[in-house]
Amino acid sequence: LPASENHHHTYHGGMLDHGLEIVAYALKIRQMYLLPIGAAPESQAAQSEAWSAASAYGALVHDL
Repeated sequence: LPASENHHHTYHGGMLDHGLEIVAYALKIRQMYLLPIGAAPESQAAQSEAWSAASAYGALVHDL
């Protein structure tokens, strides 16, 4: 399944490639931040996986 008819990733399997690329990009950006901003380090550490998962899920559904 292509990701687009006329723009990016127009080839067979393009939607999968696009999804994987955007998730990798989102997680790379996510690593640059300690979330929630201003929270205690213990709280940030406890929430780290949840924020990473939310970033990945958001990236997966960004085209829907």
